Amino acid sequence: MTYNPIIPVTDNTHLFKARMKMICAKYKGDSPIKNKAEKKGKKGYTSKLPLYMSEAKEILKNITLLKSLSLDNRFSYIASSGFYFPYTKKDDAKFILNDKERKKLDMESDNGIEGCQKLVENLKKQVNVDNFLKNDEEKEVIKNIVLLLDNYLNTVRGEIMEMREKYNEKAKKAKFLGSYVNFVKMDQKGYKKAFKDIDEKYNRRHKKESIMPDVFHHSSKEPQKSIVKVNFFEEIDNEENIPEVNDQLLIDNEKFYQTLTNKNEQIEIISRQFAEIEKLQHTFMEKALEQERNIEIIHDKVELTEINLKLANNLIKNALENNASRRVIFMFCIIVLTLTLLFLDWFNP
Repeated sequence: MTYNPIIPVTDNTHLFKARMKMICAKYKGDSPIKNKAEKKGKKGYTSKLPLYMSEAKEILKNITLLKSLSLDNRFSYIASSGFYFPYTKKDDAKFILNDKERKKLDMESDNGIEGCQKLVENLKKQVNVDNFLKNDEEKEVIKNIVLLLDNYLNTVRGEIMEMREKYNEKAKKAKFLGSYVNFVKMDQKGYKKAFKDIDEKYNRRHKKESIMPDVFHHSSKEPQKSIVKVNFFEEIDNEENIPEVNDQLLIDNEKFYQTLTNKNEQIEIISRQFAEIEKLQHTFMEKALEQERNIEIIHDKVELTEINLKLANNLIKNALENNASRRVIFMFCIIVLTLTLLFLDWFNP
C-alpha cells in the first residue's frame, strides 16, 4: 500500500510582485525611454570610416591589377624593340609583342593610371569635405591611407615609364644598326665587288699553302711536276703585280668608300632629325601633362566654389527667414502699441 503525501499549495503572488519591483528599481537606468534616446543618438551619428576603407581597398585592387597588367609583360615589351639580350633565364621573354599589341598595352596602362588617379583624388576630396568625421583620429587614418595609395600609384607609374624608356633606347639601337644592314642589302653589288679581290687573294694563298707541302714531299723521280707547280704560282704573282688591275681596284675601292661616306652622312642627318622629333614629342607631352594638371586644378576650384555657393545660399536663406520673422514681430508690436494708445485716448478723454 503506497502513501501519497499531499503538498500544501501557497499563494506567492505578493512575493513575486515585490521581487519585480526590486528588479525595476535596481535597473531603473535601463528604461525604454532611455534606450530609445540612445538608439536615436546612435542613428544620428554614423561613422563613414568602413565605407572609406572599402573604397580604398577597391582602389588598391585596381592599382595592383594595373601593375600586373603592365609589368608582367615587361620582358616581352622590351623584346619587341628587336635589340634585347637577356642576362639570365629569368629575363627571357616568353613571347614578343608586335606593334599593335604594344600600343594596346600602352593605351590600357595610360587609361588605368588616369582612372586610378581620379579615384584617389575623389577619395581625397570626399575626406576633406566630409563633416561626419568628427573624430580627428579617423580623419588622420583615412588621410594616411590616401597618401599611401598615391605613393603606390606613383611607384607603379615610374616603373611603367622606366620600361618605356628602356624600350625606346633599345629601339634606337636597333634602328641604328638596321640602317647599315639595309644599306648593305641594297648595295650588294658594290659590296661584293669591293670584297671580291680579298676573297680571291685568300683563296690563292690557301691554294699555295695546300700545294707547297706536296712540292717538298715529292721524290726526285718527279722533278718536272714540281717545276710546273712553281711556274704556275709565279704566273699568278705576275698577274697580281699588273698595274692596270691594281689601278682599277683602287678606283673601285675609292668609289665604294665615297658611297659609304655619303650614306653615313645621310644616316647621321636622319638620326639627328629623329632626335629633334623626339625632343619635340617630349616637350609636347610635358605641355599636355601641364595642361591636364591645370584643368584638374580648375575643376577642383570649380567644385569648391560650387560648395561655397551652396553654403552661401543656405546662409542667405536663413538670414532672410530670420529678418522676415523679426519684421513680423516689429509690426505686431507697433499695432499693439497703436491700439493701446487709441484705447487710452478713448478711455481718458
